[in-house]
Amino acid sequence: MKTIFKNCTLLDGTKDMAARENIDVAIENGKIVEIGSITPSVSDEVIDLSGKYLMPGLINLHVHLPAGGKPQNKPMKTTLLTKIALSSAISRELVLKMCHAYAMQGLMAGVTTVRAVGGLDNLDTRLRDKINSGKLDGPRILAANFAIGVPNGHMVGSVTRPAQSVADAVKMVDELKSQNVDLIKLMITGGVMDAKVKGEPGKLMMKADMIKACCDRAHGYGLKVAAHVQSPEGVRCAVENGVDSIEHGSTLTQREIDAFKKHNAVLVCTISPALPMAKFERETLGISEAVQYNSNIVYNNMILGSKTALENGITVGLGTDTGCPIIICGVNFIILKRTSAYRLLLRFIPPLLIMQKFWELMILQAVSRLASAPISSYQIQIRLMIFVRYLSRIWLFAEVRFIKNQRLKNTKNANTSLINIMIKKSLLI
Repeated sequence: MKTIFKNCTLLDGTKDMAARENIDVAIENGKIVEIGSITPSVSDEVIDLSGKYLMPGLINLHVHLPAGGKPQNKPMKTTLLTKIALSSAISRELVLKMCHAYAMQGLMAGVTTVRAVGGLDNLDTRLRDKINSGKLDGPRILAANFAIGVPNGHMVGSVTRPAQSVADAVKMVDELKSQNVDLIKLMITGGVMDAKVKGEPGKLMMKADMIKACCDRAHGYGLKVAAHVQSPEGVRCAVENGVDSIEHGSTLTQREIDAFKKHNAVLVCTISPALPMAKFERETLGISEAVQYNSNIVYNNMILGSKTALENGITVGLGTDTGCPIIICGVNFIILKRTSAYRLLLRFIPPLLIMQKFWELMILQAVSRLASAPISSYQIQIRLMIFVRYLSRIWLFAEVRFIKNQRLKNTKNANTSLINIMIKKSLLI
């Protein structure tokens, strides 16, 4: 049986596409089998779009599902939050629901496939499997689960586990294989926030022997390897030792270009988080001068590297690095003008949301320890969670409205439509 979309305005996603009106599209077994004027059979399902637009789903090649991307004006205590999130079966289920909500944000914005390259433990594959089995709606997910890094490396304590030795790193590849991941993620260099001094973003941290050992074991399992890399030295070391996709990237010399081609490697560019970190006011983002200086280096090098790759026939994909500040699933907080209104909201909204999640988590954990009967315990948990969530929403709404009405009434050029959008988005959490 086919599903036939009748009378659509088609955008086919090709380079020189133009809107094509009154087009029919037939799908069978999850694949497009015919485009044009189609006469349905008796058994076909027909959906009349009546001129509505139909287009291919978007693909986001770089996301982190445990993070929502809400704006922050200071770094979060990710290690502590991760410990709490993974501390019990109930907290894990809560985090899984949050990951699903973020994935659904992307889906409703037209993103039908995401590549999750760094998550908490095995939650990404669990969510993928629930979606694939039909238990949940959601996008297609290619899941890497947790990333493999080194002590004091990028995102260690949250989405990255540190390997103490080459053998330890290879064991992690084996563990990830047992979790049925779709790819392996390595954290080879540091990141912008890791750099301690100006001019040192993307410091090479994982040694070549560990990179090669992980890639060899992963390739033996038939798995591709993606790697966080934000420096020229990191790109060279990663590609020459078997990494299949460079995430973020940097400038490329002929040596790196030759390595890309030799190993058939690809580059995934993630400009979205680099732009605000490099160009927004430091006071708004709560970052130091050194961080912004290094952000500009990464931002400029990423663009130069992507251009060089395209000029030399290297495949370049795009990802948003969803989960970074201001980068949420499906749509970004696009701030065209830095206003005091935005800065004020930035101060108040994130702490309130964090407090809401914290109290939900604490209450659920307390109930799970005190309740003796599983059924009654579950009912109590649900009722308490609903009660706390609505209480938090009312509080948040009142706080933001108060700020808007009392503190911002005389602010010139305040973007009130932006304020309303942020209020609505916050209340959806």
